[in-house]
Amino acid sequence: MLNNNISPFKLLFLDRSISLDVVFFSLLFMLIPVVLITGPALPDIFLSLIAFYFLFKSVYKKKWYYYQNPIFVGFFLFSIYGIMRSLLSDIPMESLTIEGSMFYFRYIFFAMGVWYLLDNNPYISKCFIIISIACLTLVCLDGLYQYIVGINLFGNERGETTRLTGLFGQEQIIGRYISYLSLFTFSLLYQNYKKTKRNIVFLIIFLVMCEVIIFLTGERAPLFNIILFTILLVIFIPHYRMYRILGVLVSIIIILGILQINPSAKTRMVDQTINEVSQTTFPYLPYSPHHEEHYVASLKMFIDKPIFGVGTNTFRINCKKPQYLYGV
Repeated sequence: MLNNNISPFKLLFLDRSISLDVVFFSLLFMLIPVVLITGPALPDIFLSLIAFYFLFKSVYKKKWYYYQNPIFVGFFLFSIYGIMRSLLSDIPMESLTIEGSMFYFRYIFFAMGVWYLLDNNPYISKCFIIISIACLTLVCLDGLYQYIVGINLFGNERGETTRLTGLFGQEQIIGRYISYLSLFTFSLLYQNYKKTKRNIVFLIIFLVMCEVIIFLTGERAPLFNIILFTILLVIFIPHYRMYRILGVLVSIIIILGILQINPSAKTRMVDQTINEVSQTTFPYLPYSPHHEEHYVASLKMFIDKPIFGVGTNTFRINCKKPQYLYGV
């Protein structure tokens, strides 16, 4: 499936029908999986550049049909609503500026920028797939090495907790990175390559590798995401059904084998999870007492201000107020 991996990149640079600006911003998009490993700054810069590029290009070339999409209209109205929420909150400046509603517009313009690049660059999807698979493979192998040795390939120690950090320094987000990027990459692979037996087996092995490493990272939300994706895959894509079920069984066998060698691996993912979900008001629902506090505080905020709420991105501040505390 991935034979001649270099050919999409060659065609990207040799195809004279693709303008230099499209090539440049296509590279920015394709490098997002790489720069995500370095931290939030570069991905945010790349996202914003692509958004501004589309805004300029669409206006300059009068590509108004992009703006007639109902998704754009809905997101635009939602962004206006978010700004109104911020202006009516008790702390409008914080709500508007600190990752707040003022900058929500960039996400829809980024998405439309990617749409524009896809329309003008037929090679971008396959190039992105190759880069994503390379990044995921490196992150997974590095995380596995850190799990076994206690230190990753670049000398980053695991730290005092049992959770892995891998290439992300002290941030415990390796599972989140693998989960989100693997599911997006899987979707692109499914869309861009033929559904041959060989390709399906590759996709299932790819998912098995990702879900095993996600389990070892100790991050439960990413594991839940990939389990949910598996359920949807089995339900809605019949010709993947048996392959995916076999893949899940292989993942379970590998994980059980790891637990036999290192029983402490199940401390967070199994023992701690069972202990936490048994302490909530309604036992054994999929959330911990800490999450229950968040849900109750959110519900109180909604009841207090049901239309505009307390303000975009202000939960971390308002949840400390006496009227929103859990048990009050």
